[in-house]
Amino acid sequence: DRPLNVWLEDDLEDFLDEIIRDEGHGDYTGRIRCTECRSPLIDEYRCDGCFTRAPFCDVCIVALHQDNPFHIVQHWSGSAWKRMGLRALGLRMQLGHRRGEICPGVLARTPEEVEAAETDSFCIVDTEMIHEVSLDFCTCGTAPSRTVQLLRARLYPATTLRPRSAATFRVLRKFHMMSFESKCSAYEFYNALARKTNNTGTFQPRNRYSEFLRMTREWRHIQMLKRSGRIHITGGARDIEAGACALLCPACPQPGKNLPTEGEWRTVSREKRFLYALFLAIDANFRMKRKQVSSEEADPGLNRGAAFYSEVKAYMEHVGKHWDMEQEASLSSAQQRFAG
Repeated sequence: DRPLNVWLEDDLEDFLDEIIRDEGHGDYTGRIRCTECRSPLIDEYRCDGCFTRAPFCDVCIVALHQDNPFHIVQHWSGSAWKRMGLRALGLRMQLGHRRGEICPGVLARTPEEVEAAETDSFCIVDTEMIHEVSLDFCTCGTAPSRTVQLLRARLYPATTLRPRSAATFRVLRKFHMMSFESKCSAYEFYNALARKTNNTGTFQPRNRYSEFLRMTREWRHIQMLKRSGRIHITGGARDIEAGACALLCPACPQPGKNLPTEGEWRTVSREKRFLYALFLAIDANFRMKRKQVSSEEADPGLNRGAAFYSEVKAYMEHVGKHWDMEQEASLSSAQQRFAG
């Protein structure tokens, strides 16, 4: 069985035809009415993220995407499908309220406020592209902060002061996994999203690379705290004892964890003691002393000694006390032979 050979000889033309067909109208060639409301199609739109390729009018495609504001819409120009954002068709995202509800503060806007809201935009980084959306925060008297409203919509704010950009939880999860499995850098990942937004070179989405770096760094720290159970401890995100978030090796024998506190392992014969031995090693990274950061105040560490690195202040105090200590020279076995 040689599937590649079969595809090359028998199926390549069919695949090419179907892909080109998808770039046209497909099963909906000649359709002159909206699939949803049946009104005449003056302007024709379809969604590249939905399963259906059916054409809709502008009103219906916006109504159908209230729950999927990050889908990518295509507009038929007369000769080809052109990508566009749902914001251009009037879609607005309401935060701080249940599905289908509009904040009373939005309904009470003056004509000037409505005009300002229509020209205002919010930048959101998602898995498929970098979006410009129209976002309405809740302004009710009991409304939480804008940061909390974004988080409850599964949008991670780039800053907690006056957020104008955010990343979806799913793009942060995706990059977290991609950075482990494919060793993809944040620079490459973000540039790929920028290219998916527009790859013609004639338009550049808003540059949120620095913000993306900060959000992914904070996201990793939050995942560490969550997986360490710190949420169940009062003040658990701040008052963390040294090494509390470090992960013990699950394979190493630990009495009371993967070994019974009392058991035959304590009295096992000498020949079998190795089965319960704990092997420890010390390693060093001699280049870490050359690591350059602006300052601890401007670029602070997040875990503050909670995982595998010491708390910076205590470490620097220790170094300050012993900076002039001479290190004894160690000789390798080869050097010892020549020295002897």
